[in-house]
Amino acid sequence: MFQTIFCDIDGVIADFHLEAVRAHMRIGNRFALLDHHGTPLELSHQRLYSRWPPGMSCHRFCTGMVTEVEDLWSPEMDGFWRPIRSDPFFWQNMPALPWAKQLLKLLEGYCKEIVYVTTPDWTPDSHAGKLSWLAVQKMPQYEYITMKNKWRLARPNCLLIDDFEKHVERWQEKDCPALLFPQPWNEDHHFVGDRLGFVRKYLEDPTNDSEGV
Repeated sequence: MFQTIFCDIDGVIADFHLEAVRAHMRIGNRFALLDHHGTPLELSHQRLYSRWPPGMSCHRFCTGMVTEVEDLWSPEMDGFWRPIRSDPFFWQNMPALPWAKQLLKLLEGYCKEIVYVTTPDWTPDSHAGKLSWLAVQKMPQYEYITMKNKWRLARPNCLLIDDFEKHVERWQEKDCPALLFPQPWNEDHHFVGDRLGFVRKYLEDPTNDSEGV
């Protein structure tokens, strides 16, 4: 039983990646590997995730960048953020991931409280949009924290669940528990076939470092 489970929003319960690809499609970017001939809104979660190159980050997928960028707000990331920042409704229009409410219900059984922790873009639209998203999607009303350096919240009896390796690694560097949520773009992409089973196995025995479900 954890005191607190800090649950990331984008990539764990909100489909930021689908909405980001749609935003790039709206400005004329085309993705040959998707083989999608409809409108951006007609691009489905299932099609995008089934075609996502394993381990490829969202900014590389959308912009074709050759190398990874650790600082997602660096000047070289402007090309990635531009179509997102130009849409004031981007954040609140993100679809909920299919398992979102089921995941949160699962987490409730293993902690005293759940707190949403997220790293929004540095624009007013992103902060307001994420709060609006939680309301529009009728997500449970947990505490909500915005934090770029999530490791500052790390405590031995608090778990972080995040889809971004750097957040998880830095949390673990504080000798605190953190779980990388399996997604096509991260190192645990092998386990996307049973994301909830992967999380449940960890929650039942956080001391077991073996992989798989």
